[in-house]
Amino acid sequence: MATDYARVPMQPRRGREREMVSCVALSDETPTEHTKLLSSSVSHSTQSRALLMAQLGQVVGWYELRPLLGLALPLVLSSTLDHVSAVVPVMMMGHLSANTSKEYISAIAMGMTFLLLTAWTVVWGTGSAMDTLCSQSFGAGQATDLGLVFQAGWLAGNLLLAPTMVLGIFCKDILLLFGQTDDVATLASHLVLIMLPILPVALFYDLLRRVLQSQNIVTPLMGVSCVSVVATIAINYVLMFHTPLGYLGRAVAVVIMALLAPLLLWPYLVQSNVYRQEWKGWDLHAAWTLVPEVLHLGISGAAMQGFELWGISIASIVAGMLPNAEVAISADVCMHGFRGFFHMLYGPVAVAGSVRVGNALGANDPQRARTAAWQCIGMCGLLGMVAAICMVSFRHSFPYAYTPDDNIVTLTAQLLLVCAPFQTAVAIYVGIMGVFRGSGQQTRGAIVNGVANLLIGLPLGLMLANMVADGIVGLWLGISVAFLICAVYGIVWLMQVDWEGLANDAHVRTQDTHHAGQDDSVVALP
Repeated sequence: MATDYARVPMQPRRGREREMVSCVALSDETPTEHTKLLSSSVSHSTQSRALLMAQLGQVVGWYELRPLLGLALPLVLSSTLDHVSAVVPVMMMGHLSANTSKEYISAIAMGMTFLLLTAWTVVWGTGSAMDTLCSQSFGAGQATDLGLVFQAGWLAGNLLLAPTMVLGIFCKDILLLFGQTDDVATLASHLVLIMLPILPVALFYDLLRRVLQSQNIVTPLMGVSCVSVVATIAINYVLMFHTPLGYLGRAVAVVIMALLAPLLLWPYLVQSNVYRQEWKGWDLHAAWTLVPEVLHLGISGAAMQGFELWGISIASIVAGMLPNAEVAISADVCMHGFRGFFHMLYGPVAVAGSVRVGNALGANDPQRARTAAWQCIGMCGLLGMVAAICMVSFRHSFPYAYTPDDNIVTLTAQLLLVCAPFQTAVAIYVGIMGVFRGSGQQTRGAIVNGVANLLIGLPLGLMLANMVADGIVGLWLGISVAFLICAVYGIVWLMQVDWEGLANDAHVRTQDTHHAGQDDSVVALP
């Protein structure tokens, strides 16, 4: 079921502290010779246990763990289904033809890499601004702002998306410039050109999804994912294997599913109270006044996401320049697929952490924000350990899901073995980025990612690629070191950050001129 929070005013912190004290305070009655010693002792013992349990709850953070898990678990299921929707069609492409499976896998890898470096960086960057503004606005009790923030995100996102769509027209030339073969560049450009027109719709759905997530509403999104995974597999199978489209059926299926996703969500939006409370109609003039704030957070968020993607994607492009490039690219695709299966676990935990941190800061509750942040990092770290174990255990069998080519399987197994020890750091890094989004620290995340990925990880990977016989292994080793640097920095930052200051920043961000005359009460978090 949806994990909606009660939309009621939140008590001031001092009032809640007084209430807690009153629950554990001793009786004001002055003891006399007639006072019953046994009842006083029992009462004192009961109150002491209550105080101990309250203190233990504060230390361990049980009060925050339940809603964090309540958000994360449905998101994990939704993310799992979305990942299946993305990976299975790629596996299908590898089996279209035994003679051209390498070319097809390489083409979809290069096409998606190009879109990740350009358009999807903008979409996710704009979404990171929504993570901050929507979660903090909801926590501050400004639910009516969410519709306005959505409109501002739509305007800002399309402004940033337009140049990347122009770049997509020249996809083939750009890939050739980076050393890709003519066959792979041509196949990839055909896929990209088909998918380009649907990007504004993908932006629309991503923003809509983040508005709902910020309010801890995830069940409808899970429902969309359940329907989408079945439809995606069926549509891809029919288009690729039973029409003349062949490999182009993958791109056409992406277009169809991008149109279908918001339509599947529409019945919930129309019938729910959320829509009636938050959508006051289009007001582009008022939304335009919020565009600068969205652009500030969105550009920083795009850089934060982009520096990571660019580091990984440039390495993928370099893989196409290595000796036996098609084998290297295919191993790289298999590596991304395996990482993706576990990112669908700690990625949603990071999203849940982002929402909970943002809600708490918006509600002016820095202690709860601190607890949510550390719990998010701890859960991600544990999942990263599981990912490392699975990488080692399944390194020889997993690649066969993509291709029967023994050379690709052998190289992928070596790649998984080398990268496995870094997966805990990767998971912690993902959690840290979620905390950055919830607290409005996208600029900090962009700087850290830029230094770690582009100035350290990528150069190190390029150097190791020339030193290691299987160059793709050296490339990924450099990338893994970048994740380790980001994870260590994030933990140090969490140990020193001023949560009171972040709560004040959230107050300034949410209590602006658009709220004049509105109630300043905030949402009571469970």
